[in-house]
Amino acid sequence: MKTKPFFSIFVVVMIFCLFTVGANGKPVQAQSTVPGELADVVFTPNTITWTPVGEYSHLYLRIAAPGGEVFDYGESSTLGLTDPDGNRLADGLYRYELVVMPPLDAETLNILAQVTPENRDQTILELQQAGKLPQQSLTQSGAFYINNGSFAMAAVEGSDTDPVQNAQSTDIATPLDVVQPDDEIVAGSLCVGLDCLTDGSENFGYDTVKLKENNLQVYFDDTSLAGFPANDWRLVMNDSASGGSSYFTIMDATANRKLFTLEAGAPANSLYVDSTGCVGVGTSNPTEKLHVAGNVRVDGYIVEFSDANVKMGFLPVDGAEILQKLLDMPVTTWSYKAEGSQVVHMGPTAQDFYAAFGLGADNKHIAALDANGVSLAAIRELTRLSEAQDARITTLELQNADLEQRVEKLEKLVQELAEAQK
Repeated sequence: MKTKPFFSIFVVVMIFCLFTVGANGKPVQAQSTVPGELADVVFTPNTITWTPVGEYSHLYLRIAAPGGEVFDYGESSTLGLTDPDGNRLADGLYRYELVVMPPLDAETLNILAQVTPENRDQTILELQQAGKLPQQSLTQSGAFYINNGSFAMAAVEGSDTDPVQNAQSTDIATPLDVVQPDDEIVAGSLCVGLDCLTDGSENFGYDTVKLKENNLQVYFDDTSLAGFPANDWRLVMNDSASGGSSYFTIMDATANRKLFTLEAGAPANSLYVDSTGCVGVGTSNPTEKLHVAGNVRVDGYIVEFSDANVKMGFLPVDGAEILQKLLDMPVTTWSYKAEGSQVVHMGPTAQDFYAAFGLGADNKHIAALDANGVSLAAIRELTRLSEAQDARITTLELQNADLEQRVEKLEKLVQELAEAQK
């Protein structure tokens, strides 16, 4: 379950590296205090108390146990020898993370309450630039022991190559960041994240690198100088809010824009690119540059390549023959088996179309380009026939008008003769 206090947006994702320390730490006497940048740490055998050195509005304490469990103590600044459920804490090395929130005005609190994972970094930067949030880190981290049922400060024993000693993390108030100023090779698998098991029981299987935490992101921060490509990128796994979506997405971090997303539960072969560069959608055996196993919706135009410079073998078309073949070709209504009878279509089958015109690559498909070509040829022939019939009608109309005039003259002569005989 993901715990998301509103002030946790300031917590920088920390990577706990493997390191070596002394067996049991330094025992605590009646009371010991270790100064810290954000809070002093006060030890007694039964408690640890973090006392902020300046003004603050909220605290957030998180403890990582030796077995990999992570406990959220929330606003509590004092840790006893039990976990939040009241179970006694086992002996071993513990790590802590303390977030100290400064006093914030109502406007800033309202802005932070509306922060989302997508706009978090930009919002924090704008608040810092406006002087609403401090520029320095708000997180203090360190380590301590529980030894024989009592708290003990984490003492460091080791040689000059001790990674903790080299990182100068020799007391609990100093972050346990490890800086390695040279190449580093891990001859094994690597687990990164707050939930990695630190007792050696992490199961990697065949995985070489494992990211293990309740909020997973990988950030690519390009620090190239001006004039060079420097866009930042981010890989994000799943929403951080309760009830959100599960997905893997590639983000343009500079523009804060999701470019490519795969949702959990997508069917097999939702997107498949084979060795020849053919892309399959819903199929692992694409036979064309884009092969979609299903329906396609295009909210725009489909443009087919029809440049004369890429064509050959031009032959004239007999329009009358095209019309006759269309008359002879069956055209029916039908339904795709996969869609069911509720979705009805109209047109010829690919077999009948291919038998009539011999167009296309096979008798299983009808290319829109070929169907359009047949339609255009038929339209041209119908237009020619219509124009010929129009010309014939015009001729007949003229002849009919001439005959009407001649009939009128004959009728007039007959009438004149009849009157003369009276």
